[in-house]
Amino acid sequence: MKNNIYNRLRIALICFTLLAGIFVVSCDKDDDNGGSVELYSFGPSPVLRGSDIHFIGQDLDLVTSVVLPDNIEVSNITVVSSSEITITVPQEAEPGFVTLKYKGGSITTKSRIGYTEPYSITSILPVETAVREGEEVTISGDYLNNIVKVVFQGNASVDSADFVSQSRKEIVVKVPKEAVSGKIIVEDIHENQLYSDLELSISQPTLTSFSPTLVKAGENVMISGANLDLVSEIIFSGDSSVVAKNFVSVSSTSIEIVSSAYIQDGPITLKAYSGVEVISSESVTTVIPSALTIAAVSRYRAGLEVLITGSDLDLTTSVQFTGGTAITDFTYNGTGITVVIPNDAMDGVVVLNTASGKSASTDAIVLVKPIAADVTPNPVDANNDITITGTDLDLVKSVTFGNDLTVDITPESSTSITVTVPMEATTGELILTMINGAVVNTSSVTVNSPDYCYIPVLPDSETEINSGKVFSIDVVNGGALTEVKVDGNTTSSFVEGTNMYVFIPSKASGKTELTLISATGSISYTISVIGVSSIETVIMNETHDLGSWANEDAGGAFRLYKPSFNGVKAGSILKFYFTVSGTPGRMQINDANWGQQAMLEFTDEAQTSYEMELTQGFLDQILNTSDGWSETAAAIQGQNLVISKVTVITFEASASETIWTGSQVMPGDWSGNIQLSADLFASANVGDVIHVKSSDVQTGAQGSFKNGSWTEIAAGTDYFDITGDFELTITADILTSLQSGGLIISGHDYTATEVSIRS
Repeated sequence: MKNNIYNRLRIALICFTLLAGIFVVSCDKDDDNGGSVELYSFGPSPVLRGSDIHFIGQDLDLVTSVVLPDNIEVSNITVVSSSEITITVPQEAEPGFVTLKYKGGSITTKSRIGYTEPYSITSILPVETAVREGEEVTISGDYLNNIVKVVFQGNASVDSADFVSQSRKEIVVKVPKEAVSGKIIVEDIHENQLYSDLELSISQPTLTSFSPTLVKAGENVMISGANLDLVSEIIFSGDSSVVAKNFVSVSSTSIEIVSSAYIQDGPITLKAYSGVEVISSESVTTVIPSALTIAAVSRYRAGLEVLITGSDLDLTTSVQFTGGTAITDFTYNGTGITVVIPNDAMDGVVVLNTASGKSASTDAIVLVKPIAADVTPNPVDANNDITITGTDLDLVKSVTFGNDLTVDITPESSTSITVTVPMEATTGELILTMINGAVVNTSSVTVNSPDYCYIPVLPDSETEINSGKVFSIDVVNGGALTEVKVDGNTTSSFVEGTNMYVFIPSKASGKTELTLISATGSISYTISVIGVSSIETVIMNETHDLGSWANEDAGGAFRLYKPSFNGVKAGSILKFYFTVSGTPGRMQINDANWGQQAMLEFTDEAQTSYEMELTQGFLDQILNTSDGWSETAAAIQGQNLVISKVTVITFEASASETIWTGSQVMPGDWSGNIQLSADLFASANVGDVIHVKSSDVQTGAQGSFKNGSWTEIAAGTDYFDITGDFELTITADILTSLQSGGLIISGHDYTATEVSIRS
């Protein structure tokens, strides 16, 4: 029911709308319509015989024929959609009612179809000869006074306001420049169109020749032909073109243009205003530099100049050495090109590129190679320096030793290179790799492999080494290890297979020296340790002059008690404060039963304290030994020492707050940076450490700490060398700067991955 109401409303609305147009309304359904086909309107009416008429309605795609008066049946129906069909009105059709037939029924219009006067075209002049743009064409026929537009092929048209003259029998119109040959169309106000039977021939440009055919960019080119004043654009291969407004001169028989630097070899195309394109049978050949010679101003060496001479060098847009990138920074003085040999240049030709895409090449050149005249010492022990002397060594970027171990270098001299022999290097020929990637083989170097313990691969920046804990790492010659020191102090360690286990003292923090000692040698490394904070607790605060082994009654010997060691863990420090009254000063540390646990000797009268690391064995001994009557943990006696205080230093893990993570590359041109806002440092304190974790650290890399104004945040922080992670200890001045303007971290040749504050 709702659909019927909707359809009736829709029909009524369409009928109302169409009353205002040229369509004839036929809203009532015919009595013999027993199907679903409905006709709402048709038009235009009146219509020009030979033109299309449209029928609008419902399910019109079911119509099989349309009958026009007098009984002219048309079955050639164009179905636009189910709601629209069209037919072409036959010339013999008469006024009257129209019937639409479909299977099972028909619809007859309630309005009569009418016809406009049958305007016609009988002739077009001229047709025997071609006409040009701007020349007059006469169209003869009947009822041409009803025409509002003449349409030429090529989508060019002339409105009636621009006709030269118009009457019932004749229209005179000028040929527009966009017109092409073909039939003419006349159109009335209802957009009915009538095609001429005859075709109009319209002249187009022709190209007979051009000169020169060998063209140098910037030179004039003369094109000859006919109707060339109809050309809107001249197109060269490579999509370089010259439009009409930029022609030097133009006439019907010639065009002169200035050739572009970007023209390429190939034919010339003339494009007319009509869109017609004429392609030349001959091709342009572009001039390129020729008769080239090349000579070194000094030597064929990276960083030095070469001079290229020849003809037409002014066409050069870039110079490219073999293996290198195109160089636009060169000098042309009218007779020759001077250019610096780049670091990435290889042996081979030098190419001059032009804007046309063509290029010319010089003869091949051979570049200077570094020469290693001597290597000393040879033989050499691994992990020791060798010096390579020779010439042009500043062209070297790396040295490769036996066992294919490469060390990157930054030479400071052209005559010598000093490089450390890798621990794993073996005897073999040294290979010098140049900045351009070329390699130079030198003499063989005998490498003596170390027989002492060493670490072949240091931990990367992702490995955490914590103070107060055991750190393990692979070593070579572990059986030769006799002692390990951390920051100069012996620490506990052992080797199991190829693994070395080292206890990192609790007081270690930041950049820490790790020394491996063997009978035949030692080696030191710098490792990054995550430190802990310390708490110093006084457990004895009286003066005891040990004299010459004075006893307790004499005020010399004294005791430390077990409650003072409650909760104290291995790795803590027992610290004595004293004055050396004579040399040697001696201190004996005993358990509660006066069993000796340590005998210390001091020969430097300037020494005022001593720190003793508490091992688990020592703590077990003093805490588990009883004298049966007191809480004595240790009894201290000795000579030539005046002890004023004893403390226990314990350690807690440092608090660490990560304030930035990511992967910020710091390129060699200093263009990378991390900008940290002031609010990130709101809870920072004096003494805290800003730690920057890094990766991909290159030889010669540098770090930088700047304030929010891009100046160094403290003396020496503008730039400094780095080999891995780096840190900044916060002072009072630095803290003020951080909390007011933030921090900028930059540098070159490394990647920052994390920034944290450690307290």
